[in-house]
Amino acid sequence: MLSPRLALITAICAVSSASILIRMSEAPPLVIATYRLGVASMCMVALAVSRGQIHQLRRLGKREVIALVLSGFFLYVHFATWITSLFYTTVATSVIIVDSSPLFVAGLSYVFLKETLSKRVIIGIVISTAGAVLIGLNNPVSQNMMGILLALVGAVGLAGYLVIGRDLRKSLDTFSYVS
Repeated sequence: MLSPRLALITAICAVSSASILIRMSEAPPLVIATYRLGVASMCMVALAVSRGQIHQLRRLGKREVIALVLSGFFLYVHFATWITSLFYTTVATSVIIVDSSPLFVAGLSYVFLKETLSKRVIIGIVISTAGAVLIGLNNPVSQNMMGILLALVGAVGLAGYLVIGRDLRKSLDTFSYVS
């Protein structure tokens, strides 16, 4: 079993290098997204079964099963559109836009989970938005609008996955949820 520190370092390296490796790939974007989710899902389900944690999924009601499927759909939308965006715009632009997902998480949480936004969250949203705008304005290269829109849809897809997941994790542990 990996130590938590080594697992964190491995995850940071994997996530940080993903967009560059994807961009260098010759495989079609939707194939990359499908393989990425498919392989990860098979590994997570195998781990869940080996740890005896799959039993939580059997206790889910119809509402939770629908939410789980919808969550998986949003995660696929995130990866499919974000990975495709990497082939239409720069890696930096794509990553900055898709990493704006906390803005959408805050909005969706407010609307669907009835969560209130604290002053700290609002200040963070304003600062991060200002930073993204400054970086975007600083880029003299004309960006392909298709890539920008795909990355934006990727951010919304990730936000949908995270918000649904926050609700589902009330009845599932995190490991069972991501499996």
